[in-house]
This record gives sequence, structure tokens and C-alpha cells, in this order.
Amino acid sequence: MDSWAVSLSDKAWDFDENETCDVVFIDRPPNQRQLCFIAPGAADPQHLEHGLVPSSSGSKTNDEFGEIWVPPPSKDDALDDLDGPPLRKLFVGNLPYRVTDSKLKAFFTKFGKVINAHVKREPTKRRHAFYGFVTFHRPEDARNALKAGPKELSLFGYQLCVNKADRVHQPIELPDGTVQWLPGKRFYKESGEPVCDKLKRTRIDHQSNMIMGDSEDMETDEYREGEFSPFSTLNDDCLLHIFSFLSLTDRVRIERVCKRWQDVARSMWRRMHSLDMQQLALPPHHLHSSLCPNLQELDAAGVKLNKFGLQRLGSGCTKLRKLNLNYCSGVDERFLENLLKILPELESLSIAQWGELTGQALNKLPPETMRELNLNACSNLRPNELLTAVKRLPLLESLSLTSCISLSNQHVKTLFESVPQLRSLNMAQYFPRLKYASLESIGMLTNLRSLNVELNDLLTDRGIETIVDGCRELESLNITGCRAYAPEHCVTTKGITLLAKLPCLRELKMSYLADINDSALTVLAQNGTLQKLECRGCPSLKGDGFLRIISLCPDLELCDVSGCDHVKISIVKTAITAVKLRNNNIFLRLVVGGTGIMWEHVDSCKQEIPPHLNVELVDLSVPHLRPDFVDGIYFDNFSDYSDGAEDDLDIYDEICDDLEPDEDEDDDIHNMQDMQAPSPTPSS
Repeated sequence: MDSWAVSLSDKAWDFDENETCDVVFIDRPPNQRQLCFIAPGAADPQHLEHGLVPSSSGSKTNDEFGEIWVPPPSKDDALDDLDGPPLRKLFVGNLPYRVTDSKLKAFFTKFGKVINAHVKREPTKRRHAFYGFVTFHRPEDARNALKAGPKELSLFGYQLCVNKADRVHQPIELPDGTVQWLPGKRFYKESGEPVCDKLKRTRIDHQSNMIMGDSEDMETDEYREGEFSPFSTLNDDCLLHIFSFLSLTDRVRIERVCKRWQDVARSMWRRMHSLDMQQLALPPHHLHSSLCPNLQELDAAGVKLNKFGLQRLGSGCTKLRKLNLNYCSGVDERFLENLLKILPELESLSIAQWGELTGQALNKLPPETMRELNLNACSNLRPNELLTAVKRLPLLESLSLTSCISLSNQHVKTLFESVPQLRSLNMAQYFPRLKYASLESIGMLTNLRSLNVELNDLLTDRGIETIVDGCRELESLNITGCRAYAPEHCVTTKGITLLAKLPCLRELKMSYLADINDSALTVLAQNGTLQKLECRGCPSLKGDGFLRIISLCPDLELCDVSGCDHVKISIVKTAITAVKLRNNNIFLRLVVGGTGIMWEHVDSCKQEIPPHLNVELVDLSVPHLRPDFVDGIYFDNFSDYSDGAEDDLDIYDEICDDLEPDEDEDDDIHNMQDMQAPSPTPSS
């Protein structure tokens, strides 16, 4: 083993250009690469031609001689930062598994008086130690601990890694000799003036230089580490206002800038009352539950959750009142049950399209506060579990059961008997186990204010009559697309006429109905209470009923007749006259797209349209929901087949002629059949 030296020109170790190191080669078998170690030593110019220069400190580099391991500089060579505060705080890494603050402080007491020792642990398990900080009373003691050998830094079999802490974490020593041990509360003096006065003077000097035109030497965008930027002069209220314009993801990221920004950002989380997880491009477990103790509304619709993120988020948000978990994946009913146990103030729960929900977790809902429940498209919902849970909720006011296919006639009747206080009900779309008489039980809900039976083909004129007789306080009704395949079970003009008996009806949606005419709308207009009317895609309406409603309903805000083919420009002229006669300053939105009204007709009346009238030529109707819809999957465009139809028939006749056999071929076929047929026996 030989020892020799080469010159180092790399400054990665903070060496001078001509500083030298000893290179020690180790003899290894011929089939293995040779190794060498580099350490400070004397120079030998005969080996300079080999150019053995390390690439970085403490790493390996390949050379024609083999692998060269370059050790990092020793801690003795690390000098104190003369511009910063004295070294008193050290960083300690590679801590044992369960070391505590007191044990770490007692271990470093042998180097001198220790003011404080803190261990940073893993945030999830709160057990495994990551790293720690030790603060000494005197800088000499900190340097002695930094220069200690491996044997002196062994704790419970772990070799501690000790290094200087960043200068921003070092305690501050004032000119009078006192030390501020908490660097987060920095207010010290330099050159005989407070720091805040120095920053104010620097800002004034910078502004004066900008005015005089001498701003070329001023560094306004770049600040060295340890210096103060003008942004630091803003108080917390200004930072809160600036951070309020950031997205939720950026609010999480700004916590990594500095300790002050972290405190300001977390104060925003503590003040937050509503949170939409769709705007947060991070998993839920990145948001600790203790950050939002005052959260009242949480919207996690469509977010992929896990059991730890959901439990961690809900453990500290015990004040939640509204929870939306629609279309969520990654959690099951058992974790939902555990979550509902820790939410005593929950008022609204939405868990639509949970295919695995059976209803057992609903028994954990708080009966004292629960008012709204959304169970749309829960196909595996057990009716008995639903009835048991609903009977425990005396304050329930809103219930949504869209496409709950497991409900039967008896269950629906028992359900409505259990919630007489219900004010909003949603039973839209498909219920295969129900019969036409099932919806007549809705009449038992005397306090009902809003009813939605959209696209439910079980509603008939008889059902509307029962609902009108029982629900006299109904304000909103949606019967869009309620038409059965059998004509005797469809909603007709008779059923629409019965709606005039509702004195409080404000909003009516009756789109895509076939068997209604203008006389029904004329009767509805007599009450004069309608505020919103949506009647799309009704081909049988001529438009006279809409004229009566616009004229006799002074509080009308929306009249959507898009898709009604026979509506003419007279509806726009009637709306112009009716709005001009109003004294309540209510805006009227008139949607007439897909009707007999063209742009030329609207332009002719454009000068007469008042400011409170908005006419929109937009067709909002859905074609396949119209009663006169014809599927174009086989005949995409009939006009394409109208031209040249006779030529197509001629071609078809020619093809048929080619397929027909000739007379000669027919004779040959008959002859072959006669030859193959057996000859009759004499007995036959």
C-alpha cells in the first residue's frame, strides 16, 4: 500500500486552489476495482498529470485507476458564521426510536449547560423520532459538542449526527449581553437602532433612490439569507388578506416558506367554516384535522378517500353541520359509522351513489340535530334499516330517495307515516317495485313544501289529486317527464288543472308532457302566484296559456318555453307589455329557443324590450326526452334518402333479378331431383 498526494482545484470542500490531499490506494484482487482514500497531505508534482479531482464531497468518482471515495471535510474545519449570531443551537439527527426531550437534554449535559432540547417526531404515529435540536447556554459548549468524536455521540446504540442549526434558529444576543432564546420573537437592536426602524429607513432610502433614478444598484428582488425583505414589514392582517386570494392547494404550500407564514396560514384554516375538497389538489390526509376546528361544512363529493384520511379529518372537526360524501370511493359503511359517532352536531348528510350502503350506519345519526338526508341511487339500501333510522329522527325535514330500487309499496307507506314533519321529498326517476298507487301516499305529508318526482312514470292524475288534497302548503313541484307507457296512466290536462287548487305554488316544472293543452295553463294563471315556470319540449302547447301566465303573474321571474314548436313572437310582445306595467322591479327571463321565434323577430322588437326583460333564444330542451322524439339510429337523416329514391329501387330490382334462377336452371334442378328420388315398388 503506497501513499502519495495530488493537487485539488475543486472548491467543493472550501479548499484553496493549491491545497493538497493524500491519496491512499488499497491493494485488491485483480478481478475487483481498486479503491483509494483521499485525505489532506503533502503535494507531489509527479502525479499531477493524472488529474485526480473529486467531483463532490463525500462521494465516489470513477477514474482509470478505479473507484475513488472522497471523504467530506471534518467538523473541525467548519468555522462559525461571523456575520450571524453565535453558535448555541445544534441539529441532532439519527435519534433512537423512543428518545424523549429529557433524555436528549441529559445526554448533552456532559458538554455544558443545556437550555433546551426538543425532539421532532413523526406526525402520524407520534412515536418514531425524526430529529431534534439542542440549545446550549455558551457557544463554547456547542462547539465542543460539534467537535465530539463518535464514541461521545453514541446514544442507546445509535450514532448521532450533530451539525449546526440554521442561523435563523440561533438565539439572539443583544448588545447589552442578554440573550433571546426564542428566535421566533425577534426584536433586537443592530447599530443602536431597532430592527423595525432600520427596515423603515431602508424602505424610505429605496423609495428616494427610485425617485432620483439611482435604483440600478438596489437589489429589490433578491435577498440573501438572513436579510429582511420589504414583504416582512407587512403585518398579519395584510398577509391574511393576500393569502385569501390563493387556492386551497397554495395555502397548504405556503406553510413551508417560513415559520411566520405557517402561523398565518394556519390561522386562516382555524377561521374557515366551509371547505370544498374538490378545490384541494391534495389527498385529505395532508390537511390535519386540528387545523380546522371551526369547520361546519365539508364537501368531499367525488374525492377518493381512505379510512385514515376520513377519520383523521373528522376527528378534529366535531362542529361539522353539513357533510357531502357523494360519489366517494375508498371507504365503506363501517368507517362511515365510526365517523358519524364523533359528529354530534351534524344536520345534513349526503351519501349519493354508495352502492355498498345497506343503511346500518344510518342508526348512528344524531337524532337531536339531523334535518337533511340524501340517499340517491343507493341500490343496496335495505328498507328496514332505512325505516329504523328515519323513526329516530324527529326533526328530519328533507329526504331524497332518487332511484332507490329496493323500496316497495308497503315500505313507502310506512316511511311517509313515520315522517309527518317532512318538508322536502325527492322521489325522482326509477322505482321498479312500486305501483301506480304508491305515490298517492304522499298526500299524508301535510307539511310538505317541495316535491320532486321527475321522470317518475308512476305519477297519474289520481296521484296529483291526492297530493293536492293533502299537501296544501306545497310551493315547489317538479313533474317533468311523468308519462307512462299506458295512456290511461299519463299526466293529462285534468291533472294540471287540479294544481290550481294549491294557493302557495311558486315554482312549477312540467316539461316533456304530451297530453296537455293551453286550457290547463289558463286555469293555473288564475292564482297569479307563479314565480318560475319551466315547460320545455311540449309539442301540444300553442302558446295561449303562456300569454295568460305572463299577463296575470306579476312576480314571474322565469318562463322557459324552449322546445315548444308552436310558440310565436306574440309571447315576446306580451312579455314586453306585462313588464312595463309592473311596479315591483322584478326581472323576467324569457327563454324561447327551439320555438317558432327567429332572430329576425326578436330584432324587430329589440328597441321596445325594457331593461327588466331578458329574452334568450337558447334551446334548453333535451331531444330524447320529448314525447315526439324519433330515434335516428337507423334513419339518421331522412332528407338524404329522399333524393334518388327511384334509382335506389331500380338497383334493388336488378339485384333481385340477379338472384332469381333462370328457366333452364329450374329444369336442370327438377331433373336432378327426379334422378335422386327412389323408384316406387310394385306393392306401393
